[in-house]
Amino acid sequence: MNSPTEKIRAYIVKEVFVRQGEQRFVPDTSEWIMDFRRVCLDPGFLDAYTEAFYERYKDRYPFQVGGMEVAAIPLVSAIIMKMRERGMPISGFFIRKSRKKTGLLKMIEGKLTDDPVILVDDLINNGYTLDRQLAVMTEAKKQTIAFCTVLRFRSLETYQRYFDQGVSIEAFFTLDDLPVALGTRPKQTEPLPKKKFEVKWYFKSPDALLEAVVPKSGVVFDEERLYVGSDCGVLWAINRIDGTAVWQHQIGLGPWGSKRDKQIFSTPVLYQGKLYFGAHDGNIYCVEALTGKRLWVSFEADWVEGAPALSEKKNILYVPTLFGMRGRQGGMVALDVMTGKALFRVRTQAALRGTPLVVDEQEQVYIGGEDGTLFAFDMNDGHTLWTFRSGGAIKDAPIYDSVSQAVIFSSFDGAVYKLDVKTGLLLWKYDIGLANYSAPCLWQDRVFVNSLDKNLYCLDLKTGEKLWSFPARARIFSSPRVYRDRVYFGANDARMYEIDPQTGRQTGFFQAVERITNPVVFDEKTGDFYLQTYANEIYCLREKETKAPEE
Repeated sequence: MNSPTEKIRAYIVKEVFVRQGEQRFVPDTSEWIMDFRRVCLDPGFLDAYTEAFYERYKDRYPFQVGGMEVAAIPLVSAIIMKMRERGMPISGFFIRKSRKKTGLLKMIEGKLTDDPVILVDDLINNGYTLDRQLAVMTEAKKQTIAFCTVLRFRSLETYQRYFDQGVSIEAFFTLDDLPVALGTRPKQTEPLPKKKFEVKWYFKSPDALLEAVVPKSGVVFDEERLYVGSDCGVLWAINRIDGTAVWQHQIGLGPWGSKRDKQIFSTPVLYQGKLYFGAHDGNIYCVEALTGKRLWVSFEADWVEGAPALSEKKNILYVPTLFGMRGRQGGMVALDVMTGKALFRVRTQAALRGTPLVVDEQEQVYIGGEDGTLFAFDMNDGHTLWTFRSGGAIKDAPIYDSVSQAVIFSSFDGAVYKLDVKTGLLLWKYDIGLANYSAPCLWQDRVFVNSLDKNLYCLDLKTGEKLWSFPARARIFSSPRVYRDRVYFGANDARMYEIDPQTGRQTGFFQAVERITNPVVFDEKTGDFYLQTYANEIYCLREKETKAPEE
């Protein structure tokens, strides 16, 4: 009679292994794939798998099992039933790829106990899903002792970082066990990206709106403090050394008197020792950066979501405003930074949720609307200089290229546009095909833009031609940023990516737990990275020190 592992091997050879040509799959550059989804609900496979699991781990009882959706769900369920059948009941759970946005908003489904954790999956290649699972387990304060997979693609030395965390990588098979049966050679795999960052400190504001998966208030900083808004209506001042709160400024209730309608999604502007920001209560605030003392309030809108933009040349703050009036939902107000007095107002039919772009040398202000219109306003009196209509909502700020005298923005119609600043005429358009939420970023002769199609795109600044793209593993709401000749962005897989801007190759990463929807912020002086999640978390990160090789 065949052993359980021999039965598993037979399933891999006959059903799991799929060659290109037998069935279409993407990317078509791969010669073959391993499709365990074909057998993950097959009773024969699950019986063989759970027998093999039981024999391997029965002597480590008690423990609990878990894994990430989708493959781990049937595996965990079958293991629980097998262990109960053998008189060793255990608890099981699965981890969502992203926190649920409705109901109880859970990240982990099932019951966690205090027993050691064994994580399970169908295969391991680059360790991407395991990084996420371990981050979730660490946050839940659970000890993971092993990761059990049916198939391991790489050598054990490749996964040394997991052994360093006390997690053994255990597989029933490796690719080296199968080439004769499969009639093919193991895949040639590139080196794994490094986990280059470590946490210096961590801060979390309470009562995050976990159902709102959008960019929220970003951080600004001076020499001593970090400043950021939050979903609970508090503007925080945070000590940059240890992440402790220095002061907090609480705004009032929203326009409907609801505590859940008092968020600060607006990124503050820090200027001459003062902080300027808008809030969902419809007000625009000026507070003292040293103490948090309120200096003035402007009552200009029903809601404010976008960040203010400052003209240092004019000492004017330009703030996008939102209204509940049908047909007149958007606007912009120009405020004197010293007094908060309104200098002029602009009203638009569509809502203006993004941040204005102020270009002092052109004396113009640019802002996009929910109806797809990019407006160019005169910064002195607000009259419209030109408009350009895209095919979808413009969610974030455009950027300015002073060399070519152009503005560049992305749209929900799936395109990136470059326009002449003086006329609004189209210079080029690159069609990605799926909605773009974030703002582009310039570096040398290149434009970087993230898309909800899960890719970072690198475009030629002059022509708009695509140079390369990098595939993340989840939707991307955050805008890319370039620091020290590397591109940084976060995605809904809770991972911060570090990318080489020349080649598009991933050079490093940091794994968080919650979705990352804001741009990564970097301080050139200290070398600190500030990574925010949509759950109102801030990670202060430093690059890990690399040891020089011994002579």
